[in-house]
Amino acid sequence: MNHATRTRNATAADMSALLEMISELALYHGDQSSLTSNDLQSLAFSAKPCISIIVAERNSLIVGYIALYPLIQLQWAKKGMDIHHLFVKQGFRQQGIGRILVESATAEAAAQGCCYIAVGTHRDNAAAQGVYLACGFDTVELTAPRFRREI
Repeated sequence: MNHATRTRNATAADMSALLEMISELALYHGDQSSLTSNDLQSLAFSAKPCISIIVAERNSLIVGYIALYPLIQLQWAKKGMDIHHLFVKQGFRQQGIGRILVESATAEAAAQGCCYIAVGTHRDNAAAQGVYLACGFDTVELTAPRFRREI
């Protein structure tokens, strides 16, 4: 049996698998996803998408995804990419798929002219932190408060 993992840019044909995985990730974090196929179409597969998604496949089965969101440090003219989501299905974890997705995301960010890629995790998520450190990320402690306003 071939266990090769390949990555590719997600397409609208992947929406059902993506919605299922996004829901699983939300549940893992104690949330319930309200994302619909129309929402995902608009966010990722419209004429002007605001996110990009890369999927990992094994034997034509989608086993994970990584969602990227653009960042900017305007004062230094530095484009970046934020890893908004990284998810690998149960049964496929600890097989290097997360690392493969991070490497694909890094290559995509570089192809889009970015000079950095960033990600945040919950303080208690040691497993995710270990993955990012193993992938060459540096820890950046944010001390400034962030604010949010609903519109």
